[in-house]
Amino acid sequence: MANIDWNRLWKEGRNSEAESGSSEYWDGRASSFRKKSDEPDPYAEIFYEYMDAKAGDTLFDMGCGSGTLAIPFAKKGHEVWAADFSREMLNCMMADAEAEGVADMIHPIQLDWAEDWSARDLPKCDIAFASRSMFFDELTESLDKLESVARRCCCLGAWDGPGEGLSSCYVTMGELMSRDKKPELRYIRYPFHSDRRGEDFEANTGFIKWKV
Repeated sequence: MANIDWNRLWKEGRNSEAESGSSEYWDGRASSFRKKSDEPDPYAEIFYEYMDAKAGDTLFDMGCGSGTLAIPFAKKGHEVWAADFSREMLNCMMADAEAEGVADMIHPIQLDWAEDWSARDLPKCDIAFASRSMFFDELTESLDKLESVARRCCCLGAWDGPGEGLSSCYVTMGELMSRDKKPELRYIRYPFHSDRRGEDFEANTGFIKWKV
């Protein structure tokens, strides 16, 4: 597997929808991503279980959106540095965090996968993760960036499904194994509504975890 160019395969299989890389697009969708606190979120609960965070662990949430994971994890007692390239997503997250009483536990950061993270004064947290937010062109470089803000381990929520060529899970696992990272892969299945597809279905997201 070491001879396979996983970064090239990632680029070839990349979803080319222009809006995936546009902060303006996500600014416009931010309000629709907000979740009421009384709505159960099985995805967040399973992700947290698989992540195996310890009491007092600090978390770095890359591509946090409107706080789908940052807010429930802060409510579990974790300090979260929540990063997204959409300013409106961050605004929505902090408004909801204030309403939930955990605004002091969440630190918003406007950050793009494509920028030079080494030029930013980013914190190093116990666990760094990116959940359903792998909107980047460079797989190798982006995994390096996520590792750069993690002390102990990294986790990914990677979409996995039919009709999309090589899945994000498959290519990411290949890249990590080529680095001798010994990644762990589990699956999270949960009900999901797709605005793009205009339907409800059972989503299948791969959970990938590895030590840094």
